[in-house]
Amino acid sequence: MLRVGRLWKVWKYSLGSFSDDKTSPYDNYIAIVRTIIFVSYMVTNAFIVGGVIRHWNEGKTTNYTHNMVKIR
Repeated sequence: MLRVGRLWKVWKYSLGSFSDDKTSPYDNYIAIVRTIIFVSYMVTNAFIVGGVIRHWNEGKTTNYTHNMVKIR
């Protein structure tokens, strides 16, 4: 359990500095919120990169034609 506690402490401090004694009871809650934000960023980034890789060099060329409208 000591290793998990130490790992959690290192993770908390890696997410941001906790040096205020007034907010020390809330350090774990702040770390949980920041971890959720970090994980959501990583998941979003994974989907973006996955979409780019999936559509990379598909070989499709799209021809865009512009229809000109003549005004009299």
